[in-house]
Formats: sequence, C-alpha cells, structure tokens
Amino acid sequence: MHAEYHRCSGLAGLNAPMVEEGVKAKVVAVERGDYVGREKGVVHDSKRRAIMAIETWREDGKDCAVLPPVAVGSFARDTDTSRRLFVPRRRP
Repeated sequence: MHAEYHRCSGLAGLNAPMVEEGVKAKVVAVERGDYVGREKGVVHDSKRRAIMAIETWREDGKDCAVLPPVAVGSFARDTDTSRRLFVPRRRP
C-alpha cells in the first residue's frame, strides 16, 4: 500500500501520511525516549522535539512510518608500515 504524505500543521509541521476522506483515524507523532547527542538525520518537529515515528491508527489496525537517524562512520588509514596487523608465517 502506498501512502502520500503532506506537511501536517496538526503534527507541528511533520510529514504525515494522508488519510482517506471518511476514514476514522488518529495520526500520532511518537517522541524519542532516549538522549539525542550528535546524531545526524534526527527528525524534529517545529517544537524541536525529536520524533522517532509517525503512527496512523485506524479501526482495522495501525500503520507506522519509522524515522531512523543516519549512521555515520569514518575510516582512518594507518600509515605506519612497521605495525602490521597480519604477518604471514614462513614455511619450514
């Protein structure tokens, strides 16, 4: 199932799924319960609250759009050739 999204003023400016006309539904922004440090890609609403998901509750069930932060890594090259991680064994 594909859902179109819109900038919802009722959810403090978050992108939320559109609900078909006539369908009883409740759309809720789920706030993160843990500490947000220097993570990148964390979604905030206009009130600067960190949001981890948008839930759409209907009579027949629930849909959930998860908003995960982005994992960032770095790679440092070891330029010291005297320190080898792998030393091949010599054959006798």
